[in-house]
Amino acid sequence: MNKGKNILLVENSAADFYKSRLKYAKFLIGKGFNVFALIPEDSVCSMIEAQGVHIYTYRLNRNTNWLSQIFKTIGVYRKIFKEQKIDIVHSYRFFPNIINILIGVLSSRKKIVHITGLGIAYSNTTLKYRIYKHASNVIYFLMVLLSDAVVVQNPDDLRHLTYFKFMQ
Repeated sequence: MNKGKNILLVENSAADFYKSRLKYAKFLIGKGFNVFALIPEDSVCSMIEAQGVHIYTYRLNRNTNWLSQIFKTIGVYRKIFKEQKIDIVHSYRFFPNIINILIGVLSSRKKIVHITGLGIAYSNTTLKYRIYKHASNVIYFLMVLLSDAVVVQNPDDLRHLTYFKFMQ
């Protein structure tokens, strides 16, 4: 059993957590983990908490400067780490993964990066999205180098990641 092991799951939205991560969280709870979630405030949060997941929330304002949003989110991480002894941080999607790596490099916590949902940004061929794709590939490559484990959820996502060809 993993009694006393604390894992923090970080997702972009409470609805996505409820729909896509709750089953995993309940599995971890069944294995003896204490599961915490870091998600934006939403009416779905109470439904997640009712399933035994400890919730930390923050205000997500998509109209705000993204750099400002990252610093606000890092502040919530600091609060969590002050209140809980988190052993593992498992993040999903681009921005939570970036923050996980930034925070994780400065601590001894295990970092799991979960790559999912590249979809439209990687299949669109306009100049804007091609530039975005190449910049993202570099960032994902650095995330992989600095993480303790990587999960690529969709085979299509693995094919999209230029610098991951050596893994196939």
